[in-house]
Amino acid sequence: MVSVHPAIPNHAIPAHMRLSLLCACQVIRLFEEENLVVEPDAQQFYTCCNVVSRPKAQSKEPSPCTDEELQKSLDRLKETLPEDFEWPHREGLAQVLHRVPTAWLVNVKVDVTTHLVDRMGRWFVVRLAADIDQPEITEEDLWTIARRVVATLTWNEDRAIAQALSAGKPVPAPPPHVKPDGIDKLLGAAALEKLPALNQETKDCIWKLFDGTLMAHIKGALPLCPSNFGKAAYDKR
Repeated sequence: MVSVHPAIPNHAIPAHMRLSLLCACQVIRLFEEENLVVEPDAQQFYTCCNVVSRPKAQSKEPSPCTDEELQKSLDRLKETLPEDFEWPHREGLAQVLHRVPTAWLVNVKVDVTTHLVDRMGRWFVVRLAADIDQPEITEEDLWTIARRVVATLTWNEDRAIAQALSAGKPVPAPPPHVKPDGIDKLLGAAALEKLPALNQETKDCIWKLFDGTLMAHIKGALPLCPSNFGKAAYDKR
């Protein structure tokens, strides 16, 4: 379930944060409650702007929400707000539209450069522990599998650049991504030697999580690294 937070003082929530909270709440709620992975579009973003802001400074309430699913998320958000909460009016909308995408890009950059590999690894271990039913597989084995799977999707760009510069070579470009051809190629000989013999059901489960979940939902160029997420374009901006 979506976490329920204590009420937040009105002055503690800048206008642009109210909008980003609603967008995030909508995405998380649909995923956790209805197993839907949504990609917010321009129209939904515009609707979110309207339902968390008053049309005029004299208006007492935000614009009504006609989207049933978004209304559920909005109700969740309202539960965290104090009774005397004052919704912003639209005079600051241009500033909101500028600051929210910028904040979003910052979060994406931090995830890709700092947390992405660890988060993917932890997620894979949790899913494997829940789905695999092979008693001889230990938690250490799960981490071995997860690290190998994540390694096929990511590229340690900072390390590669540092090694190239120390050797007097030019900065390398992201290597082309080659999807492993089957579970044995995905795990690799070195990892398979460390693991107990995997039964076919376990192998199918690992491949399904890799190909049916990670590969299906990752958007953008592979391997995952700052350059493939537009690092140069972001830094220039």
